[in-house]
Amino acid sequence: MKRSFFYSLLIASFVIGCGGPPSPWQKAGFDGTEPPARGWEAWEAAHVKPEDYKRWKAAGVTTPQQAQEWINSGARKPVHAYAWIKIGVDSPDEIKAWHAVGIHDMKEIEAWTAAGVTSPQEVRSWQKHDIDDPAEVKRWKKLGASDISEVSRWQKEGFDLSKAESFHAVGIQSLDELEGWFSMRVRKPKLIKQWKEVGIDTPAEAQTWIDAHIPLPLVAAEWKASGSTPAQAKPWAEISQIRYPVVEQWKYAGVASPQEAKKWVSIGIDSPQLLKQWQDAGVKDISEAQAWVKAGANHPEQVAAWKSSKFNSPSKASKWLGVNVKTPQALEEWTAMGENTPSKIEAWTGIGVFNAKDAKAWLKFSTSKKKIKAWVEEGYVPQIDKSANQQTQAPQSTTPSQDSNTSSDQSNDTANKISIQKN
Repeated sequence: MKRSFFYSLLIASFVIGCGGPPSPWQKAGFDGTEPPARGWEAWEAAHVKPEDYKRWKAAGVTTPQQAQEWINSGARKPVHAYAWIKIGVDSPDEIKAWHAVGIHDMKEIEAWTAAGVTSPQEVRSWQKHDIDDPAEVKRWKKLGASDISEVSRWQKEGFDLSKAESFHAVGIQSLDELEGWFSMRVRKPKLIKQWKEVGIDTPAEAQTWIDAHIPLPLVAAEWKASGSTPAQAKPWAEISQIRYPVVEQWKYAGVASPQEAKKWVSIGIDSPQLLKQWQDAGVKDISEAQAWVKAGANHPEQVAAWKSSKFNSPSKASKWLGVNVKTPQALEEWTAMGENTPSKIEAWTGIGVFNAKDAKAWLKFSTSKKKIKAWVEEGYVPQIDKSANQQTQAPQSTTPSQDSNTSSDQSNDTANKISIQKN
């Protein structure tokens, strides 16, 4: 026993030195009093050189056993272990775990960690879904897919990465949000972008405007900017999805409620501008306008003309409007040729001759309205040719010739040669 102790002391004295220059391990900070498991012999047995000891400690490796594990994993120098630690690999066991998923290169681990994947186990989950490119994983995570389960949801809904990115580009932060837009039948990125660009960011808010018969983002934004709610806008919007500035024009024209506006629209006066024209024609209110429309006058200029005549009310003008006399001027032309009652005029308009000028031209051919009706139905129109030297015959056998029963003043009208042709 004494002899064994003596030899141990002799070896220690030789290695550490007795009075001579300090040994490399002494320079590293060892004095021979360290526990065997942490002494210089243990470090040396782990293949650590004295000059590397402090570097291992600086890298966070404080025991020979830890150093041996790092060296066995391939990090043969402190700088190698430090490089692994720097990218987040804290132990040799973790290196083995990375190796187990097929990743052996430090740069590959850096690529995965840059993509937000911090463990080999997470890499394995991506690999199981045939995604082994960290760049692709990074793109999915940018879409809000925090793990592979989120990616699986996108894929089950029929979205590949590129299509998912097209929705993310317009502000979609999650599949839940996208499903909300889809439930409203808003299925194109550009449509979602239009809603978001006008400050309507969620499908729930957009739905309130769509339910109010305002499916266009721009129109909804105008109403919202006016301080109106969807419920307030809805009665107006039911009038052809009316825009808010048009509502202001209706109000300026004296129409204070959507119910009143609907009455004007129901009789064909469907804009504030057209209403103004009716008002300028002297129509005082909706009741008078309805009466004129019922009588057969549906244009403000037409109404203005009748109101300026002796038939200045719907009841007075209706008997003429009822036989297709559109204006007082047209009535004067009928009256000038002797057709001065509604029944006489209707005898012409009933066979398709709607103005006095055409009626006069037909009388150059015949006084028989039955014949004239047949010609009209075949598509002929009368013409008076003042330059012709003889009567020009139309191309078909049914072409009318001048009737022997025409009046003497018509048959003596030798200056005008008469023909008809297809319209």
